[in-house]
Amino acid sequence: MVHILKLQNKAILKSVEQLLADLIGFQYTSDILMAAVFQLSETDADTCRWTLRNLHDIQHLDVIEKLTNFAVKKLIARGLMFGRDFSMTSNSRIILNRNAMDALMAGTSTADSLLLEEISQVVESTFFKQKQNLTLTTPQIEN
Repeated sequence: MVHILKLQNKAILKSVEQLLADLIGFQYTSDILMAAVFQLSETDADTCRWTLRNLHDIQHLDVIEKLTNFAVKKLIARGLMFGRDFSMTSNSRIILNRNAMDALMAGTSTADSLLLEEISQVVESTFFKQKQNLTLTTPQIEN
């Protein structure tokens, strides 16, 4: 899968993804794709970024959701609060303030930093101050 992703060709990726899904199922295909993303985060940053930016086109949002859950767990473990320091969009992207981003990246490996940067968006602190008056729900985190 890594070699297919390195081609950075959506048509070829979609064909291989569909073939794998037909042969072994969607979940196993997602697991293979997730493993390839992790490998690329350590070996080929450009291809990793391309892959993460194009997962929507091949309907593998579950990979983004897994990465988002990973990031949310790190944020909560570091004492940050949903709604005050970070929030989520409907497409499983994380919106966070600069302090939350700094906390998220502290002590994070280069490979993990690449993944986290691709699923995160830093916004001004005033965004969260305006949102504090709204009722927010806590995201569902898988264990």
